[in-house]
Amino acid sequence: LMVLHQNRADRGRYNYLPEEKLPGFIDLVVWGHEHDCRIEPEFNTRTTTWITQPGSSVATSLSEGESIEKKVGILEVCGKEFKLIPVKLKTVRPFIFNSINIEDYSDELRLDDRDAKKRIHTFYCNLVDEMIEKSKERLNGHSKQPKLPLIRLRVIYINDQHIINTARFGQIYEKKVANSDSLLVFKKQVKRVKNAAYNPDE
Repeated sequence: LMVLHQNRADRGRYNYLPEEKLPGFIDLVVWGHEHDCRIEPEFNTRTTTWITQPGSSVATSLSEGESIEKKVGILEVCGKEFKLIPVKLKTVRPFIFNSINIEDYSDELRLDDRDAKKRIHTFYCNLVDEMIEKSKERLNGHSKQPKLPLIRLRVIYINDQHIINTARFGQIYEKKVANSDSLLVFKKQVKRVKNAAYNPDE
């Protein structure tokens, strides 16, 4: 058994530990530092090592990985065999994350029309309402579990006309979510153009 506290996801050549570098004589690695809950043991066929990643016990940021249901595990060991029993945490605030590319709804919302702004606003509202309803599925009745959910809708866009005022939008949900000031976030899609091949004759 090995307890490891290091980046598991590839964040640059010198900023993570590749799983393939783990020594094969280790049967089970409990991987800390990462926040995504991947408690069920995963088998690496190259190192013949099992890895369990408990993740953070509460949401420390409004990222997609933090929206995975939080769990801990009970580890039972007998000789060279082990069994890990996942246990859902009951006092975690519900968190739902969704990401869309508004361009995917161009025809449905008639984004090219000048009066599309109102339809876009209604569309965002409908998505958030659906996410709030979905968050109720994570309420378990525990007296110490917060009832207001964390909601994060990330909208990827190209045209600035598809952005709305996030502060004003959040005011609609002040009594419905725990993060009304940050539930909607916009991320511009950057189109990368490859440089043309250099031609010395030009």
